[in-house]
Amino acid sequence: MTTTSPIIEAADHAARHWSYASPRRIRRGDDEHRTMFARMLLDTFNPYKPAVIDWPKLEPEARQRLITLPIWTSQYRPKAAPVCVSSAMHAPSKTSCCVKHSS
Repeated sequence: MTTTSPIIEAADHAARHWSYASPRRIRRGDDEHRTMFARMLLDTFNPYKPAVIDWPKLEPEARQRLITLPIWTSQYRPKAAPVCVSSAMHAPSKTSCCVKHSS
């Protein structure tokens, strides 16, 4: 078992123990709700870093099967997600993200 760095532990703790203090009940979709949502994204952001994961050792054949899965071809698709979040926050009447991804 490997030990994790204090930075990773702090990010994990922030994501699992986040809270937002408000003097009133927050209504879904109002300005304070959007502010709270944006604050949560900023406060709990923990980038996926495969290099720090203690991956199991695989036999060469098992590794080859894993790396040939088609999921690895979608490496550029997640980059559109921030556009969707940003668009939704600035135009709350839109109900879905209209970004199309090319294969």
